[in-house]
Amino acid sequence: MEPEGDPEVMSRRAKRERMESPAPSCLSMNSASASLLTEDLFRCSVCSEVLRDPVSIPCGHSYCMQCISTYWVQPGPAGDYVCLQCSKRSRVRPVLCTNTALARLLQGLQQAGFSPALPALGYAGPGDVACDICSGQKLRAVKSCLTCTVSYCESHVRQHYTVPALQRHTLVEITGDGGHKGHQGNAGQTESIKEEETMGTEEEEKERESVSKKVMEVKEEEEDSDEGLSDLKKNPKTKNLISELKNISKLNSDLEQENSNLKHDVRELSKENAALKQEATFEKELMDIRSADMNKIIATLTSDPQQQRETEYVRRNLKNMTMDYVDVTLDPDTAHPQLILSEDRKQVIFGDVWQDLPDNPERFDISVCVMGKEGFSSGRFYYEVQVKGKTGWSLGVATKSINMKGTIYLNPEDGYWTVMLRNGQYWAGAVPTVPIFLREELQKVGVFVDYKEGKVSFYNVEARSHIYSFTGYTFTEKLYPFFSPGNNYTGRNSSPLVITPVDVTTTAEGGSSPCSGGARRSSSPAY
Repeated sequence: MEPEGDPEVMSRRAKRERMESPAPSCLSMNSASASLLTEDLFRCSVCSEVLRDPVSIPCGHSYCMQCISTYWVQPGPAGDYVCLQCSKRSRVRPVLCTNTALARLLQGLQQAGFSPALPALGYAGPGDVACDICSGQKLRAVKSCLTCTVSYCESHVRQHYTVPALQRHTLVEITGDGGHKGHQGNAGQTESIKEEETMGTEEEEKERESVSKKVMEVKEEEEDSDEGLSDLKKNPKTKNLISELKNISKLNSDLEQENSNLKHDVRELSKENAALKQEATFEKELMDIRSADMNKIIATLTSDPQQQRETEYVRRNLKNMTMDYVDVTLDPDTAHPQLILSEDRKQVIFGDVWQDLPDNPERFDISVCVMGKEGFSSGRFYYEVQVKGKTGWSLGVATKSINMKGTIYLNPEDGYWTVMLRNGQYWAGAVPTVPIFLREELQKVGVFVDYKEGKVSFYNVEARSHIYSFTGYTFTEKLYPFFSPGNNYTGRNSSPLVITPVDVTTTAEGGSSPCSGGARRSSSPAY
C-alpha cells in the first residue's frame, strides 16, 4: 500500500488514473477544453467533485470552501492540520484565501457551454483492491484506513473527511500492485504509525491501571469506615449519646411547636387590639358629633345680646337701609381670567377657558375674584346679591390696597370683610373664622356698610334677618364691593352671582329673628 503524502507516489497515481480513466464528457466538443476540465486542478480532494467556491491554502492547493472548512473543524490525530494533497502540516489552522482566478476560469468555461465531468470511478478489476463497503459490483478502492482496517472507494471515503470522529483516523494510499491494505508502501511511515499506536496503547494501559488502583483505595477506605462506624455504634457511650440526641431533637420540636402557638396567639391579640382601638376611635368621633350638635343647639337658643339687638334693628330699619341702595357694577379690569362677566356687568360665573387678558396690577391672577367698579370712602351704602343655586361663594367689601396677586386671605387684617359658603357651611371671614348657623338656605344676601361707624353687616333678604356683622373698625381708604362665584366643580356650582336691584316693597316691617352663633372657630380661609 502506498502511504498518503509521498509526492512520487502521488505523481504515479495521477498518471495511472489519467491513463485508466475514460475521456471526459462536455456539452461542447472542444477537445482541448474538455481535456482541461478533467485535470485534478478542478477536483476537490475532499468531495471528489468539481470545485465549488474554490479557496487556496498556504501550500497552494485548492478545495471547496465548505469541504475544507468542515474537514478542519478540529486538528488531526497529531494535533495539526494536514493538506490532503501534499501532506504539508501546520500547528495552527491555515488561512483560507478565495482562489479568484480559478473561480473565474470555472465560471468562464461553464458560460462558454462546457459542462465539466470528472473521470468516472472505475470498477475493481483483476489486480485492483476493491472497496470493502460497496455491495454488488465493487468499485476500485482509493484509500485504506489503518484505524478501521478497511479500504474505501472514492465515494465511501468522503465520510473520513467530513465526520469529526473519523477525521482522526489514518488514511493511506492503495499500493500500485494491489497489495494487502495497511502492509505495504512507505515502510518508515507505517512503522512510525505502529509506534504511535503502541505508545498510545501503553499510555492508556497505564492510565487504566492508575484509575483501578484509586478505585480499590476508595473501596478499602469505605470498608474501613463502615467497620469503624459499626464498632462506634456498639459502644455504650455512643448509644447513650444517640439517645440524648434523640431527646434533644424531640425537645427542640416541642419548643418549635410552642413558639408557633405563641406567634398565633400574638397575632390574634393584635387583631383584638386593633378592633378595640377602632371601636374607641368610633366612640370618640360619636361623642365629638354629639358635642358639636349640642353646641349648635346652645348657640341657637342662647344668642348673645348684640345679635338680638341687631335682629331688632333689622326689623325696624331694613326699610331705611334700602334707601342707601347703590347701583353696583363689576370691574372687568380686576376679574380673574377664568371669570365671565355679563354685558351689563351685573353677573359673574366661572368659565372653563382661561381668557387671554392683560395682566394688570389690579387683576386677580390666582383667586377667582372680581371687584366692584365703584368705591366708597364716606357715608352708608347698601346692595344685594343673589346666591341662589350655588354651592360655594364669597362676597362683601375690600379696601383699595389689597394684594390681588397670589393666594389671598379673607379677613379684616388683610383688608377683606366677607361672608362665604364652603361645603354646605356658612362662615364669616374673621380672625379666626366664625361658623354661621342659619335655619334656611340663603337665596339673596344684603350687604350694608356704615363707613363712619366702622361696621359691615350682612342680611338674609328673603327672611329679613341678620346674618353677621363686623363692628368697631376704622376705615381710612376706599371700600369696594367684592365678589367670588367660586370654582365650577364640574357643573355643581355653575349658577352665577347676580347683583340685583332693591325692591323697596319687599322690605315691609316684620320678619323672623335671625339664627346666628359662633361655636366653632378656625383660621382665616385662603382663597
